Amino acid sequence: MLMEQLRPIYTIPEHSDEITEYLQECKEPFLFLEKDNQLQAYVELKDSDGIQSRKDLELVSTSMHNVGVIQPDQSFTLPLIFHLMGEPIVIVHDESESPIGFIEREDVLIELFQREHHNANLLKILLSSIPMGMFIVDKNERIMNSNDKALQMIRSTHNQVVGKSAGEVFQQNHVHRVFTYGETLLNQILITDEMGILVDYSPIKNGTGEVEGAIIIVQDLPMLNRWQWK
Repeated sequence: MLMEQLRPIYTIPEHSDEITEYLQECKEPFLFLEKDNQLQAYVELKDSDGIQSRKDLELVSTSMHNVGVIQPDQSFTLPLIFHLMGEPIVIVHDESESPIGFIEREDVLIELFQREHHNANLLKILLSSIPMGMFIVDKNERIMNSNDKALQMIRSTHNQVVGKSAGEVFQQNHVHRVFTYGETLLNQILITDEMGILVDYSPIKNGTGEVEGAIIIVQDLPMLNRWQWK
């Protein structure tokens, strides 16, 4: 369930300028700023080096204006998904519309993919709307979905790749590093007799940092392809 990934909202009150203690106590990846008892902005703590005051935090903060809001067990619609994907976090409200926690964007993606048999058409629409080649890999390292652009680039079909081990289609050592070490690998060139592509491998992690899947982005190498398949 998505709510199992709910994380607490750790806030700094509006008039608190001494923030060292807050930064030390916060164990979450995001810290929130309040104004008029409302969430005003969020800060990724990886960007907090050298921060000494609330004003410093405000300079590296991001407004909550575009952050998506959901309620427990809410159904996903395509407009909602596109809205949620715009920011790294999603705020969860209770029935009284009060914030009760946040969920990271990756966990929302994981939930969507795990519900794939209930949202098959929705997932297909989402993937087809992405202007790049994309493969979704499950926690067993098997390809569970892709969009048409990705299939065109590897010169294959949906039936040929879905359910297949990602290491059989892409470089096994790269897939292994993503799932074993949680590494992100960018701009990896893959050349075979059938294709020439540039590949990015990104892990999908849950709230505890465990790898639950991966997203593989592929781009054509047009100059190579024109020469190789004339």
